[in-house]
Amino acid sequence: MGLLQPHGGYRRAVRAALSREAGAVTFRTLDNLDVAGRRVLLRVDLNVPVRDGKITDMTRLERVVPTIRELSAKGAKVILCS
Repeated sequence: MGLLQPHGGYRRAVRAALSREAGAVTFRTLDNLDVAGRRVLLRVDLNVPVRDGKITDMTRLERVVPTIRELSAKGAKVILCS
C-alpha cells in the first residue's frame, strides 16, 4: 500500500460478496410481481429505423408489446420511457 495505490480492502470485500451471492442471484419476472393498481415505469428502446417516413423494422416495437399487455392485464398503469 503506497500513497497512490489502493489498500485493496474494497475490492477484496466486493469479490467475497459476489462469490457468496453467485449461486443466489435471482431475477424478478412478471410472474412474481404484484403490480395491480401500481404505476410501472418501463424503460424501452423505441428507436426504430425509418426510411422515407416509414418504419422499416418493427422488431423493437413488436418485442415490447407483450410486456406492456401483460402489465396492463395485471392492472398496472404502464408508463413508457424511451
